[in-house]
Parts: sequence; structure tokens; C-alpha cells
Amino acid sequence: MNSKGKMSFRDFIFPINPQIIRIRNENNLSSELTAGGGASISCNGEKPAVISGSGQFTGDDCVQTFERLRAEMNRGGMLYIPAGKPVFAYLRALELICEDVEGAVRYSFEFVKGIADKCCGEKRVIYGDDESCLWDYSYRYDIPVTVLMRLNTHIRRPDIPIKRNERIYLC
Repeated sequence: MNSKGKMSFRDFIFPINPQIIRIRNENNLSSELTAGGGASISCNGEKPAVISGSGQFTGDDCVQTFERLRAEMNRGGMLYIPAGKPVFAYLRALELICEDVEGAVRYSFEFVKGIADKCCGEKRVIYGDDESCLWDYSYRYDIPVTVLMRLNTHIRRPDIPIKRNERIYLC
């Protein structure tokens, strides 16, 4: 959750948090028939989490607010949700639900958790705080520590605190 307690994606802050937020985690399962006619099921890891929900924008600029969110669809970024830690995600679907209510529009959304090193050519930089190490940033931003090590070749070990104001590349 960002500092104001509002759901946000990239630079877009939801004026009102969505009424419904769902986080779906699912395994990637495969099955094969066995010689005896039964089935063997194996788990091939988790599929990317899906964060979906719905809400409404209100006010004279409610349609413009929807359009500002829609403009964020082509790039991945940090998604802050009220219940959970921030994740790197892509806005996969956004639906405008028109109702006969003046000054309000309903919407639904679907984000898919992504891997942060796919930033569409965009550099994301934060700065060290003298207390946290790459393992901490890995947890905080949900980025594998191996990705952070590859992006930050100037940092030799992921377990050593990073100096204050030292650049840390997230993607």
C-alpha cells in the first residue's frame, strides 16, 4: 500500500479504493494417463497471480479518471493494494461499466503479476538507506534476488547493507 493508504498502479492513484479486490493464486498442473488407466498429476509451479476487482470513480471528471488509468495499460509497474505487499504487475484488462448515474462510472480491472526485469525498456531506480540489503529489496518489491544481482553488478553480495543514497536498479 502506498503512503496514503490508496491503491495505486505506476503513477495512477485510485481516488477511492475499489470495493472488491480478489487475489487469485493457481498452480500450473498437468496430467498424463498411466499404463493402468489412471492419471498422474504433476505440479509445474505456480501461474502468475491475478489481481482483479471492481469499483467506481465519482465526480465531474470520472470518465477522465478512467481514461488516465487506461493510459497505463501498455507498461508494467508497481501495484500497491490495500491488503498485501506491492507487486510488479501488468494491467491486462480494464472495463468501463456504463450505468445511468450522473457523475459516476463503474469499472472492473485485472492485473497479472509479472517479473520486474520486464520493464519495457524503462529504468526504475531507488536509493539505499544504510539498513537494507538486496534480500530486503527483493522481498519488498517482489523481485527475485538473482534479477537484482544481475541488474546491480556494483553490489557484490546480496546480504550486505547498501550504503545510503547508493543506486539500486529494480529493472
